[in-house]
Amino acid sequence: MTTTELIIAALIVAVAVVAQACTGSGFGIVSAPLLLIISPHLVPGPLLLVSVVVMLFVTWQNRRGLRHVDLKLAVAGCLPGALAGLCVLPLLNGKWTGMIVGGLVMASVLTGLTGFHIPQNRWSLFLAGLIGGVLGTVASTSGPPLVVVYRTGEPDRYRANLSLFFLVASLISLLVLAGSGAFGASDLLLSGWLLPGVALGALASRPVVKRISAAAIRPAALSLCLLAGVSLLVKGALA
Repeated sequence: MTTTELIIAALIVAVAVVAQACTGSGFGIVSAPLLLIISPHLVPGPLLLVSVVVMLFVTWQNRRGLRHVDLKLAVAGCLPGALAGLCVLPLLNGKWTGMIVGGLVMASVLTGLTGFHIPQNRWSLFLAGLIGGVLGTVASTSGPPLVVVYRTGEPDRYRANLSLFFLVASLISLLVLAGSGAFGASDLLLSGWLLPGVALGALASRPVVKRISAAAIRPAALSLCLLAGVSLLVKGALA
């Protein structure tokens, strides 16, 4: 990768950090499709490692919301999902990864935007975590299924619970990749190039978070998902 590509990748990460800090989701949703366009080497390994850092930051920022930990069953679904994703990963090239993930993202988002409510219960949360685990290992974006299912009226609680889920999901997917030999020194180096974007995004997010209303958080998250899904499908169709 060229220096210019790496700088652009870091700027994409910065924008994705702002999205995550504001809505409780959006980091992988925004960054993964755009980073796949720059280079498939940035996804999933390097982005997953950076995601761990980002989720630690956002979870700590909204730690008051963890008085209620809502997503334990979703976390339980992550491990088998991540292992299933590891089995799927060798079967996909960059084009098909983008198109499959893009299709799943768009299907999830359109479900939420059309007003169809999936009941939030133990089974739907577990299934969302399971699918999220697959998507996390394949394309570093475990968010869309859970964004559609999970609802709460408290912004801190929403951001904190989603970010905690993404933290655990990213760690599980990263450990699964590392254990299989799919994460190495080159991935670690690429992660290092992306970290300045995390710092920049963390600084930029502070004034934005104060201005976003509670009612706008979930629609904003769904809109980010839709944009990501469209970009992945377009990229796959043109490849």
